[in-house]
Amino acid sequence: MPEFDEELTEDVFAEECGYIRDIIGHLPRLVLADEPTKPFGILETNTKTLDFESLVRIRVSHQTSQARRGVRTRHHPTGPDNSEVSVRRQLIRRFHEVLKEQQDQGAGTGCERAAR
Repeated sequence: MPEFDEELTEDVFAEECGYIRDIIGHLPRLVLADEPTKPFGILETNTKTLDFESLVRIRVSHQTSQARRGVRTRHHPTGPDNSEVSVRRQLIRRFHEVLKEQQDQGAGTGCERAAR
């Protein structure tokens, strides 16, 4: 393994620092605003004066046609089918209750189950 020459290391380090200084000198100055920016061009940022219209316009302009057409609505069946569905639901619920009673599921640790 070669030994490091401290003088050579310092020379390389000084040369690289010079390159960095030269590059930084050619970069444009960073200009920061003196005042904080206002969201969406609104002058005040309290909740009473916020206008969400610009956000709504952006949302609508980016909305897909599928999202525009795909609206969920609740469907409440009416008429004679409603009573049949409720009887059917009651029958299914009772069926599940009976199945649950018939299942032999023990509560507890594996040692308790092994003892049964």
